[in-house]
Amino acid sequence: MLLLALMPLLRGGRRGLMGELRAPLWLQAAGWLCASVIVMINLSLLSAVLRGG
Repeated sequence: MLLLALMPLLRGGRRGLMGELRAPLWLQAAGWLCASVIVMINLSLLSAVLRGG
């Protein structure tokens, strides 16, 4: 669920979509970093559940 909450942040850097209100580059990078960490944690938890541990 948390990853879905980050989607507007990740898409907010497109000038055609947001115009002058687009997110700055540092904020986009931070958003992608957070999303990547969340995906890695989710994959780790999924593999632990599938292995039974």
